[in-house]
Amino acid sequence: AGLTPRKAGAIVERIGQRTLRAYLKGGRRACRVLATAEDRSAFRRQLESLRQAQPELAALFFELAALALNHLGRDSAWLNAMAAATRKAAGGD
Repeated sequence: AGLTPRKAGAIVERIGQRTLRAYLKGGRRACRVLATAEDRSAFRRQLESLRQAQPELAALFFELAALALNHLGRDSAWLNAMAAATRKAAGGD
């Protein structure tokens, strides 16, 4: 929260660069999946902050994260449920 669109964009760009680099160097094992309830709770709080600051950017992030999990053959149902709950809380869907 409190991020300007420019700062939020720069953060997402940096995350994307690091993610791509890790994947190119380590392949599928480079993906750290949010396996525990604690990890997912922290992820949810971070995404809620992003949603409040930049709803469109949060929606894009959800979509990209789901695509990545699907590509890696990982379960994305929990992420889709989180995205739906976030949209509902925002008054959408």
